[in-house]
Amino acid sequence: MRITKHLHAFRRSDEGSVLVFWGVGLVIFFGFLALTFDFGRMASTQTDLQAFADNVALAAAGELDGRDDAIDRARAAAAELITDSQTFGNGDTQLSGPTDYTLTFHSELPDDDPALLSASIAIGPQTAHYVHVSVHNKTVDFGFGRAFAALSGLGDTSGDVGAEAVAGFDLILCDVQPVAMCSPSSDFRAAANIGSVLELDIAADMSGLLGGGLGLVDTAHGLLGDTSVCAGLAGRLLSACLVAARDPGVACFGDGGINIGVDLSVLDIEAALDVRFGEYTGPVGALAGDPNFPPAPNILAGLTDSEGNCVAQTGGTFDDLGLPLDDCFDGSVGACVGLGDGNWDSGREDYVDTYYDGVDPFPEVESRYDFYVAELSANNALLEGLLNTVGGVVGGLGGALGLGGVTDPLAGLLCNPPGASDDPARRLMTIASLDCLTGAGPSGGLHVQEYFDVFVLGPTEDGKVAVEIVACLGADCAPSPTGAEVRDFVRLYK
Repeated sequence: MRITKHLHAFRRSDEGSVLVFWGVGLVIFFGFLALTFDFGRMASTQTDLQAFADNVALAAAGELDGRDDAIDRARAAAAELITDSQTFGNGDTQLSGPTDYTLTFHSELPDDDPALLSASIAIGPQTAHYVHVSVHNKTVDFGFGRAFAALSGLGDTSGDVGAEAVAGFDLILCDVQPVAMCSPSSDFRAAANIGSVLELDIAADMSGLLGGGLGLVDTAHGLLGDTSVCAGLAGRLLSACLVAARDPGVACFGDGGINIGVDLSVLDIEAALDVRFGEYTGPVGALAGDPNFPPAPNILAGLTDSEGNCVAQTGGTFDDLGLPLDDCFDGSVGACVGLGDGNWDSGREDYVDTYYDGVDPFPEVESRYDFYVAELSANNALLEGLLNTVGGVVGGLGGALGLGGVTDPLAGLLCNPPGASDDPARRLMTIASLDCLTGAGPSGGLHVQEYFDVFVLGPTEDGKVAVEIVACLGADCAPSPTGAEVRDFVRLYK
């Protein structure tokens, strides 16, 4: 009876019941604490993998300069230069080499939707502008959470983490306003065509995106320097002004691609280009006589009349306006179209016959631009000698200039229009060669394959302008005669 009484008393007593709740609560608390620790391990591993992905993407993107071996160099840079580590994931703690990631190369910024990634896969190194890095997943065991998982009935005792990154390559141009050209082909490079002629088709908006199409760059006001002579202009006037000016005063641009001006006509573009040749029409008509927009030195054909006066050439053709195109631009079957081969021997012979009585005054000179510079140098020295010499010593002066054998040194005398510049680089332009076929950059502009300098052979004619490729710009290239500066720009997008 006593035992039964004690049992009933124990059953009715509530002393110590709180300990039960504390016990259950502690189990739950320590379980969540364990899970928090394990999730922290996952977050730490994901951070390690993301840092690795970012570094791999930047290293690979830095090699995507459009050259034939760009993708090979990108893979090598990622594999050989970048190592990292992860602490909590299963497997090796060292992260390096292609066994830990997958690289894909894209012509456009990859879409967030994985199903659309294949739509922009680059077809070759020339069109590879972006690299997408996918780091292989690592498994993180829930070491401290196993006991709680067993008690709670949860089946997951581990988690997988990975990382992705996208980086891209751009070329940035500073201090010079370029004109825009659709690259003649995906593998065209100026460095391989120095001394060759490009015959460019002027297009109002380049909507056809055809190789060799030439247009003007749409420059935002924010890209103008504080001292720009084109400040305050907009639209077609701004675009024309920047190309016509001797020193337009622009800041760096090209990040994210280049946009083409769409509010210009072919005549506007021709007018902007022809300021170099002393022609001021259309939107640049009011710039005549402005020292910020001078003609190039000695831009006329070099003809003199019977009295030795300069004769301006107007309405002529490429053949009689000065230095000639490559010989392959002769219109014959199999002749070159758009891009020449650098051979102008026949045209040079005709030019020398016309102006130098058949005796080449600069036989060591190879390019048309160097020939032009040599003519200017000789012409300036000749003019200086004429100003300081009286009587019949002109012939002797011609011999001293290396013009020996030229019957009449004045036959090679070129003429300056009023207010002409004394800088031969005034006949140069910087071209932004654009990838017009594989899509736009992240800001909507077309990707820049490269920048290079050209020598303008003569005024525009019938919607075309002929130029000689003078110099590539950027890495492995000589300094630009125009003062342009090209920088490689690598950006992490996501």
